[in-house]
Amino acid sequence: MSKRRNSSTYRVWMNERVYVEPRQVPSHMLKLDLDYQRKVDMERVQEIVDNFNHCIVNPLKVSHRDGQYFVFDGGHTLMALKYMNKDKDSFLVECRVYENLTYEEENLLFAMQTGYSKPISIKNEMKALQNAKDQETLDIVQATEDTGLSLAIKENTEGSIRAIGKARNLYRKYGEDIYSAALSLIHETWGGKSSSLTANMLGGVCVFLKEFGSEYSHDRFLRKLKEKNPADIRTMAKQGKTEYQTMDAAVATEIAGIYNYGGGKGRIDPVRASRIVEY
Repeated sequence: MSKRRNSSTYRVWMNERVYVEPRQVPSHMLKLDLDYQRKVDMERVQEIVDNFNHCIVNPLKVSHRDGQYFVFDGGHTLMALKYMNKDKDSFLVECRVYENLTYEEENLLFAMQTGYSKPISIKNEMKALQNAKDQETLDIVQATEDTGLSLAIKENTEGSIRAIGKARNLYRKYGEDIYSAALSLIHETWGGKSSSLTANMLGGVCVFLKEFGSEYSHDRFLRKLKEKNPADIRTMAKQGKTEYQTMDAAVATEIAGIYNYGGGKGRIDPVRASRIVEY
């Protein structure tokens, strides 16, 4: 009879509290925490099954938390293994088991995972980072909600931004002041209409404020843009876009043209407004 491997021999301490060690865990004990993880993609599972190689399959990464084993990296591999062993009630699965992780740390490791796996959606990444209490993520969520809008991290509702990755990029690029001012202006102008919360509309208003934030008239903006359909603004921007412009800059140019139309008090520089280039 072969001796049982003593996993503590291979234990690696991550810090004074958390350690990781190889362990074979019965498949029926392995769970997925769908509060922060993506749903299983059965096409991805089938792809793993079709190309499965026991020699190169990576151990599942598992958090042993509250007496249960939660897979945070390798969920699709687990489903593939279960499919290939469907004649068995349970079987042993090679795992790298993390002991003493907090729920927040588990979420953070899920968000950071890399390797041969299905990419994590920005929605699941942000949800995990929010659960992990990542400060930047909490700041973006709060800044968004302070404008009366929200990020569609957990659900899609009226006034929620589905372009989550774009929102995060704009927050990072322009800073909280312009980001918040742009979202507030969009909310005031179009009332949370979904067509006003697309990636290019968010970006276009940010570019507009970056260019004219200190000189434009808030009241004139509302008056001129309120009755315009954001979808039409994007269509016109796409038609007028030059090779030197991003779509965000083209939308900002279209917004500036509508804002200036009709002349009168509060106009911005018509030359700059006619062709905005984003840097």
